[in-house]
Amino acid sequence: MMKRMMFLPVLLFLLLPVMALAEAACPLCGGASELCLTDEIGAVYCSGTLVHYPEEAVITSYTVRAGTAIIGEWAFADNYDLEEVILPEGVVMIGTGAFEGRYNLKRVVLPDSLLIIGEMAFYYCPALEGVELPPHLYAIGPSAFADNWRMTAIDIPATVRYIGSEAFCNTGLTEVWLRTVEFEMGYTIFTPNEQFSKARPLTIHVSEEMLYDEVGNLWHFIDAYESGYNVTFVYDVPYLD
Repeated sequence: MMKRMMFLPVLLFLLLPVMALAEAACPLCGGASELCLTDEIGAVYCSGTLVHYPEEAVITSYTVRAGTAIIGEWAFADNYDLEEVILPEGVVMIGTGAFEGRYNLKRVVLPDSLLIIGEMAFYYCPALEGVELPPHLYAIGPSAFADNWRMTAIDIPATVRYIGSEAFCNTGLTEVWLRTVEFEMGYTIFTPNEQFSKARPLTIHVSEEMLYDEVGNLWHFIDAYESGYNVTFVYDVPYLD
């Protein structure tokens, strides 16, 4: 009986590090799923989701594993060395805060398959110079690109049907091509935070036909930005109904 009692603490002592490692390895499944794996630099993938990119990785460019569909919430939140990330075809969603605060991130390559950019996905990435939004993008979450001072231009695809509040607030944008027709109420997608910054686009390109679109209702949007922020609207974008 005594031997069994002595053996139990020893067994627990040996198993606890393994259990802790499994739990740390994947917040989704604890490392128990056959679809959970860790790549050569320590990035954790589970069931098609990039769950975690390691803080200790010191490489500056990273290509996400083929077969990934989702970049998980806060996936890159702990690493400060990355300057470039390439997302493969097949990724459809970038989760909340996935790249938030990555102040060395200069370039991100987005695949044509991407549909959703989540809330605060690229919030405060001050080195990010520009992003080419993919042609089938459907939604851009609140504050998705806020506080990115090196972004000077953005072309928003016609497929976008939702732009969250302050999505492009306090950026270096001077020129915007706006091809979409629906916005979150409030039209605050470019509105500067007057407490910290008065940054706003200087020119926004739109389609004149969108002014009369019952869904787009751009009259209020344009009037608010023209009168409140002295933004110039240029009607040179082809209309796609």
